[in-house]
Amino acid sequence: MPRRSRMYISGLPYHLVQRGNNREACFFEPEDYQFYIFLLEEVLPKYGVHLHKNKGHPNIEIYLPSD
Repeated sequence: MPRRSRMYISGLPYHLVQRGNNREACFFEPEDYQFYIFLLEEVLPKYGVHLHKNKGHPNIEIYLPSD
């Protein structure tokens, strides 16, 4: 049975999670994580997305973006 398509409503935040495979770390070097945050800060404003919260852990990233 296919998954129902998700409904996106402009202006509302969405809970996004990025996890490492098998609970491994997403980033192995601090420089990798800093570069990832730099890319987010550069790209998100170009698409009108605001990052309300970023909770970083070694094996999980949690975001609350909205437009």
